[in-house]
Amino acid sequence: MTLKTNLKELKGLVTYGSTILLNDYNTFVKGLRVVALSTGLYGINGALLIDPKTNQTYAIIGRCSCLFYYL
Repeated sequence: MTLKTNLKELKGLVTYGSTILLNDYNTFVKGLRVVALSTGLYGINGALLIDPKTNQTYAIIGRCSCLFYYL
């Protein structure tokens, strides 16, 4: 089950340092699960992902290639 979130919350998590930003195409991490999605008028804008092995959270902000890779 995925939860709903917004981009403001995702940006806040990255700003406070509790999540790692995954907007670069060179930073693909295998085995991530989607926790929350941010949706807008034109579809999915961002996502919050978690690594089940290390419990590290990752955020994707904006429509980039990482978003389509994990979803």
